[in-house]
Amino acid sequence: KYFVNTLGFPIRLGITEFCGKLLASLGKEVQVYGNILVINGNEFSVDPECVGLKKMTVSFIIGIIFMAYFSRKEKKQGGLIFTATMMGVILLLNILCNLARILLLVLFNIAPEDPLHDLAGMLCLVVYVAIPLYFVSGYTFRRLKAETTDNTSEIRKSISLPANLILLTIVI
Repeated sequence: KYFVNTLGFPIRLGITEFCGKLLASLGKEVQVYGNILVINGNEFSVDPECVGLKKMTVSFIIGIIFMAYFSRKEKKQGGLIFTATMMGVILLLNILCNLARILLLVLFNIAPEDPLHDLAGMLCLVVYVAIPLYFVSGYTFRRLKAETTDNTSEIRKSISLPANLILLTIVI
């Protein structure tokens, strides 16, 4: 909550401004007033929920699951700098995800009470965060220098990636 409240507002303003410029470059008549986009007479407010505290949390959880999965699969372990870099990648992917979601909602005039609003958010999370993160995690762990991890228990080895994702879905 602290992150969203403190850094969320400038990020929302930046995303709103960027969306406005992008829509204008597509030939749309758009005005930007702070965190509000006006297009074709319709106002779209980029609210704190659009920065997506829950989506951000889910993104980090998905990233941790992928890192654990590939660490175990490749029998390699990343250090603190590697983990911090991966968390930075997750943050950037999440910003891209929110940008894509806002553009999708504005272009198709999807209101917050419309069920497609949430569906668009979930779709963007999968397309712009989960899928790229899966491939980035796999690639980076294959490129890491061999540093075997023998300290994992047999129970943790038996839990598969799909099982982890199902547990994540249940928790959310």
